Amino acid sequence: MLKKGMFIVCIVCSLWALDCTGPSEPEGKEVSHSTDGGQTQETDPTETSQTDSKQTTERSVEPEQKAEVTPKEARGGEEVVTPEPSLPEREVIAETTPAEQPPTPDQPVKPTYKTYSWSPVGADGWTVYQAHKDTRKIYVSSSSGDDKQDGSSASKAVKTLAKALSILQSRSSNGKVARPDWVLLKAGDTWSEHVKFRATTAKGGLSIKAPLLFTSYGTGARPRLIWTGKGGPLLSFGWYGSGYTSGADAAAYWSFVGIDFYNPFKDPSSPSFSATRQDDGGNPPAVMWQKETHHILFEDCRFLFLPLVVQNGGVDRKNWARYIAVRRSHFLDNFGYHKHYTGSTEFHHAQGIYMSHVEHILFEENLLDHNGWLSGEVSDKYPTTVPTIYNHNIYLNTDTKNVMAHANITARGSADGIKLRGGGVVVDNLALDNGIALNLNGYGKDNIVQEA
Repeated sequence: MLKKGMFIVCIVCSLWALDCTGPSEPEGKEVSHSTDGGQTQETDPTETSQTDSKQTTERSVEPEQKAEVTPKEARGGEEVVTPEPSLPEREVIAETTPAEQPPTPDQPVKPTYKTYSWSPVGADGWTVYQAHKDTRKIYVSSSSGDDKQDGSSASKAVKTLAKALSILQSRSSNGKVARPDWVLLKAGDTWSEHVKFRATTAKGGLSIKAPLLFTSYGTGARPRLIWTGKGGPLLSFGWYGSGYTSGADAAAYWSFVGIDFYNPFKDPSSPSFSATRQDDGGNPPAVMWQKETHHILFEDCRFLFLPLVVQNGGVDRKNWARYIAVRRSHFLDNFGYHKHYTGSTEFHHAQGIYMSHVEHILFEENLLDHNGWLSGEVSDKYPTTVPTIYNHNIYLNTDTKNVMAHANITARGSADGIKLRGGGVVVDNLALDNGIALNLNGYGKDNIVQEA
């Protein structure tokens, strides 16, 4: 176990007010939406690494209203109009429409978080969404929906995530056409099913301002997706099958806003708790994003007892994923189990966030707490869940570049608060009681490190 206070580089400063109390539901807040690290090892970079209660309301502006809708407006504040981003939109909706070329990652960058920020953020700090003229809203409710309905309104919500994905598949002509659709999950509802994006499921959205969006409608706790313990990752793209596009035709522009991702098998308060459970590489308890893709956003999400993993799979892994943003989200209490055999040890590593073969990454205003290990009476009973040098709050392998970590809180990590093996820029973060605050081959500025 690392001795607390071993700091390589000082890190992190102030952040927006995030609940740091762990996995318990935070106090509710109303936010409007206009509108769904895994198991890794310290390996050679050429090897494949493994695998609130919050009130929400739908932004009900329809495309014909031509109004820019923001969370601030829904709370009764002034409307915030976000300037048009520098990238063009794909305005023609047809199977023959060429995909928008992603920005080149080879342009020099300066050590400021604004250089790395690409989502249309409003004055209150939340990403702004407005329905596109081609947007189809798909309402999903596990408590009141019916898969015999078409999901076109809250009163006609479908019941299952599988049904919602089948509608997306039809809309995208089996993954051939990008659509700026919104999948709206009812606040307070839960689903014990996995969201599996295959090459034929969906192609993503049209542009930064018109992504394929998964968020919530109604009021109450964040909608929750629960890992079932079998059948692969909880939410995944590129994990199953083949036929995924690349280059200018790669699936792109996906946003996941205000969703809970939960693994009950690692929750000591859950009846399903199993501290010594080890899942094979084909069944990772994670949110897993793979293949060549770009402009993926996770915002205001909560990851409880499981990680976010973004890595480009395949045999050669020549084409990296690009432009991944993780903003204002919680990553709490993921841990690994180490099984000892005669003459060897099997490591089941666990991070809050893990990435490999990814470039142009933004981590902004997130809370990462107590990832990589168990503590207290539970860890006393299962001593192989204690901290190790292999588990971190954030772990980016050597094959990552153009990374910005801005204004995050990283606390009580098993080993490193933030580990960037490929380098990056770390500005205005707060590191509390990690084994190593920051392990960085890059640039750091105005960070605060504190030992509890």
